[in-house]
Order: sequence, then C-alpha cells, then structure tokens
Amino acid sequence: MSDISSFAGWLERPPGTIFPQRTGSLTAAAQARQHAACDLPASLSAGDLDPTLLGQDMVLMASAAGLAVDGRVHLAHRIVQRAPLRIDAGYRIGGSIERLVPVPRGHEVEISAAAEPALHAMPIMLAATYLLPGLAPSGPAAPASEASTAPVTAATTLGRLDLTPERVMSYSADVGNLLHFDPAFAAARGFRAPIAQGLMLVTAFLGALARARGAVPERFELTARFRRPTFWDDRLEFHLDDERWCCIAADGRILVDGKFSPAEAPS
Repeated sequence: MSDISSFAGWLERPPGTIFPQRTGSLTAAAQARQHAACDLPASLSAGDLDPTLLGQDMVLMASAAGLAVDGRVHLAHRIVQRAPLRIDAGYRIGGSIERLVPVPRGHEVEISAAAEPALHAMPIMLAATYLLPGLAPSGPAAPASEASTAPVTAATTLGRLDLTPERVMSYSADVGNLLHFDPAFAAARGFRAPIAQGLMLVTAFLGALARARGAVPERFELTARFRRPTFWDDRLEFHLDDERWCCIAADGRILVDGKFSPAEAPS
C-alpha cells in the first residue's frame, strides 16, 4: 500500500521535532468560506479569528515540512483559547511533535501548536492526534486515550448541519488530504465515501454554540475525540449537556464527543 512509503518520512521526525514558526494562513475571506461550508453566517465571529480553523495551519505545518498528509486520519483535538484574536491582526503559528507511537493500524502522532499575534501575550494553544495508517513497522497497541463512550443525555440540541460534497471540499480546500475529495482514494482505504475533516464538525459545533448563546466565551477549553468517520453526505446534530458535547449522525452514530468549558479570566 502506498501509505507505507508516503508516511515513512514521519519516522525521521521523532518527538521533540520543532516546526518553525510561520505566518498563519487564515484570512477573513477563508474564514467566511469555511463558515459558509458549515452553514454559519460570516458575521457570527464579529471579527474574531475562529480558533477551530487554526487546525488547518497544523496540517500546513506538516505539509511545508515535506510530510505526507493524504490519508492521515484526525483522531482527537484540543483548543485552549486564553483570549480572542482579531482575524485582521495577523498571527504566527509554530509547533512540535509530542508523540509518535506504533499502534495496530500504523502509528499515532500527536502535534502541539500555538498561535500568537505579534502584539499579544496570550497565544491560542492547540494539540492534535492523528493516525498514520499502514505505516510500518507496526507494533503493540499504545495505551488508549480516554474518551467518553456514553451518549450525551438530557442534552440541548444546539444545531444541525446537512453535509454535502461541495461543503466538505470547500472547507478543506486550503489543506488537501484526498480523503476529503477523492471517492476512489477513500474507498481504497475502507471508507464508503470521502469523509469530512474532524475540524469541520468542531467549527460547526462552536458556531452552533455561538448562535444559541449569542457569543462564544472569550476564554475556553474545548476537546474533541473523533470516534467514527463522518461522510460527506451525513446529516448531523450537535448536542450539549453541561460541559459535554457531541455530534450525532441521523442514523444514531456518535461521531464526535468531547468537552467545552469556559475559563476564568487570568488574575
């Protein structure tokens, strides 16, 4: 399988490898396009940078370093926003590889990153875990990450989103990964259709929360565990119960679950 050779470069980047800081890619136009793909109005952000979209820069960091991303599967994501950042202020982002371990299906890699405008001392912190499928040598399973397995009960339905191929491709237009674009590529890897970026569901959730509450807290922590693939024709619902949230498909599949918690202002 071609994935074995395409992902081999990751084995040459052990934990501790640093991705040089680079100018962030997100613009107001790109943010508006990705919000439209999630059926969110451009005005919802009120001029702030949407931190869920910074995960695209994490993909671009790997691509710029010559590392393959086609076929890579997003498993989990975490965002800690210490303060909102303005979309028109410009920002820089850098990161590093925190963990690279063999698992039965290949390797898991965890990447951390921070986004920081030149005139701001409170960066947005990010962490993401990905599966590099088929990457040899494989080995014993790593310890499983903690993830909720029970559906969110007594939850508020925040919103819904009907995915389409056009929406999924528009959201992922800047970062690639053929899993989101090419039916034949997706089928060769066991998926019935191309899949949506996990980040797209996180963006849609945060947008639904902003619609329901009028705004997103300026400081918050969000985690997401991508439990099952989300196909580009799925119908989605977003639910929130206290600090637990989830995304559920129309057929009852729990696609994503995690936590969202507002943070206190620094003293």
